[in-house]
Amino acid sequence: MKFAANVARDSAVRTALLEAGWRVATIWECTLRKPEQIAAAADQLSTWLLSETDTLELGGREISPPT
Repeated sequence: MKFAANVARDSAVRTALLEAGWRVATIWECTLRKPEQIAAAADQLSTWLLSETDTLELGGREISPPT
């Protein structure tokens, strides 16, 4: 029950930020457990910051080391 409430709250906050004109990056803690994951996440975040894309979500399975 608590997890579902957290998901609903996070979704509402994300929607409100986007509607207010903010860009939203979500980086899950599991993404930053290993040094190579940190480097990959930092690279993807830097690329996103220079883009015009509104959202970014980085999760543990979506990150791979830079090639």
